[in-house]
Amino acid sequence: MEVIKQKNPNCQAIGRTAESAVRAASGFICRTSAELCCVKQMQENLCSMGKSVAINGGTCSAQTSLYYGREDHQECCYCCYLGMEAKRRKMGCGTKAVLGFPCQKSFTNCCLLDDPHPSGTPNIFGQAVQVPTPSIIPTRPTRTTRTCSNLRCSQSCVLLSGVPTCVCRSGFQINRNGRTCDDVNECASSGACDQNKICKNTYGSHECTEESTTATRTLTCGGGLEVDSSGKQCRDINECLQSPCQAGEECINSRGSYRCNPRCPSTYVFRNGRCQRACRLGSQWNGNRCVDENECRRPGICQSNQRCVNTIGSYRCVSAPVRRCNRGFERVGQNCVDIDECERYKSRRPCRSRTCVNIPGSYRCVAQCRQGFEMVNSVCKDVNECNQSPCSSNEQCQNIQGSYRCRCRRGYKRVGSTCQDDNECLRQRSPCPRDEVCENIPASYRCKCRNGFERSGSRCYDINECNKNLCGADETCINRPGTYRCEKKASCDPGYRLYRGTCVDVNECLENKRKCSADKECINMRGSYRCRVKCSSGYERVQLRDDCKDINECERNNACRSDEECQNLPGKYLCAKVRRCRSGYERFNGNCQDKDECTIPNICRPPRTICENTPGSYRCVYKPCPYGFERARNGQCQDVNECTTGRHICKPLAEQCINVNGTYSCRCNNGYFRTGGDKHCRDKDECRGPDQYCAHKCVNTEGSFRCECRKGYALADTTNCYDVNECSRQGSVRCEQNCINTQGSYYCQCNRGYTLHSNGLSCS
Repeated sequence: MEVIKQKNPNCQAIGRTAESAVRAASGFICRTSAELCCVKQMQENLCSMGKSVAINGGTCSAQTSLYYGREDHQECCYCCYLGMEAKRRKMGCGTKAVLGFPCQKSFTNCCLLDDPHPSGTPNIFGQAVQVPTPSIIPTRPTRTTRTCSNLRCSQSCVLLSGVPTCVCRSGFQINRNGRTCDDVNECASSGACDQNKICKNTYGSHECTEESTTATRTLTCGGGLEVDSSGKQCRDINECLQSPCQAGEECINSRGSYRCNPRCPSTYVFRNGRCQRACRLGSQWNGNRCVDENECRRPGICQSNQRCVNTIGSYRCVSAPVRRCNRGFERVGQNCVDIDECERYKSRRPCRSRTCVNIPGSYRCVAQCRQGFEMVNSVCKDVNECNQSPCSSNEQCQNIQGSYRCRCRRGYKRVGSTCQDDNECLRQRSPCPRDEVCENIPASYRCKCRNGFERSGSRCYDINECNKNLCGADETCINRPGTYRCEKKASCDPGYRLYRGTCVDVNECLENKRKCSADKECINMRGSYRCRVKCSSGYERVQLRDDCKDINECERNNACRSDEECQNLPGKYLCAKVRRCRSGYERFNGNCQDKDECTIPNICRPPRTICENTPGSYRCVYKPCPYGFERARNGQCQDVNECTTGRHICKPLAEQCINVNGTYSCRCNNGYFRTGGDKHCRDKDECRGPDQYCAHKCVNTEGSFRCECRKGYALADTTNCYDVNECSRQGSVRCEQNCINTQGSYYCQCNRGYTLHSNGLSCS
């Protein structure tokens, strides 16, 4: 084949090329094999190139320069365009095998592409597109042999650089043994079908069917298996019906797969990986040798009134007076009648989960399992349907004998045929304490503190708003659970006076009510005043000691000229002329001027530090850190935590400060929201939303809400209301005789012989 391929890359005149490469006696076989191998591979490669032309937005055309497969290029190109168009219109990628080979494969592959039109809208009609000469790309190389006949590939064999290599058709993949082609389960990978369709694996391909609208769940089978007609059990696909083996091989089917054994001559059998001489008729294998078979052990081999006698290589049936019946028979008159073991021993279940079939003299268990079971080593075993994930994400699968059931996961409850989230907050008794609000989340709930409370550990404690000075000077703050109240004072505190109904501060310093000495000055404060020492010129105040200290003017910049020397004195300083400039200065035009040390190269350590000139000296300072960073002790720039240092503008109670690298953000707390144009979070009015939290009346509060009940009802928890039995409350009703409770109210009823008065209370 490699010689033929090199001489004829387009497979033209393949018969003459092949015949010249071999002996004349083998010419017909060689021509046929060469034509099948070369042309089929040529057609497959041309189909791949046609798909590439469509994907790249090219024009579909037949390759007239080729001898074989000239139409495959154009057909696969058009089918690829159809697949990409189906993907664009969301029509699904299932074709139900109506397009045929190779169009179906091209349609499916292009339909499953992530980006079906990378080059824009294609032009299908136009000039021919030139494609390169096709080449054979093997699926997987195997061990080096000289010819393909020794390799025994299950489908096709090609020579790659003189090495025979097994290749598989589309929809198959090479087995680890390098020879057998296994079916590819396209349904095992995501994207084989659209989300609203069900993938069904077939031999060498797959199908996409519409999802059923009923509550039944679809069972997905593995490779080599398919769903039976009931839709609840996986059955084996007999791949041997598709003739996957080559000529001269025998297909042996197994569950989920198959194998190809060499077909042995009539007097040989395939055992232990090779053809061995078969045993003679009437003999059977026992290890590595043939031994005589005792045919008399076969049930029903002779009639009921005969006795079986085994011979070497055969047996004979001898007629004799019936003294006792053979095993599996019983005497009825003068005849031996077969015993129906399946019916007689039905209660014992002789076949367990398999089907019992009566035969003369015995019975056999048919390898036919009930629904929900599968055959494993001649025994029916339960199928664990949970391995196929038949339940939804809100359900938990429980395997049972012969079937399965889907139970709702914790936090969900069944509503019809689906499991929906169980809103624990709507129960009559709230799962949260009284001072907390229940918030429902998927499959669970959480308890959050009410407005005016804050969490400390596992409990919510009242916030004392009076510590934040929220009331005016003429008001008294009264703290209450979850809130506070500001009440007007009857009289003002010392240091304040009542002015137009409001307490205002008295400025004692302006009203000559101060008691400061002449060497001190009066400083007014809210509700009071204080006296502090006056500092003379040349002195400054010591804040912590309320004292004055001398100012050393010589330590301050530019106290004297550069050619003068500064001398500090109590409350003042003197400047004296000097002959020689001080350190850090140099004479210029008769005057001492500052020397710029920063002009000296590398006087500081670049690039982390830069030089900053000072009068008479210099200093090395770090480069300024970027915005949102500050210099640490180790000299590195570290992020400023605006949230802990108070350098943020987040709104208290409504927003939470979140520190990020170089800046911060304000996140809305529960009960608040922010729209695109809002700078700060606004209170969320839970009472106006689509979710009705309260049973009766909802009252919005800052960052939260509270529920109120109609007259005649009381809160059972934070959201639900219950009817108040006014008749059971002492002193709450004034019925003269009988009180009848109703939902939300009550009425009075009189005894027999009495009439209710118009006031609805008295009886007469």
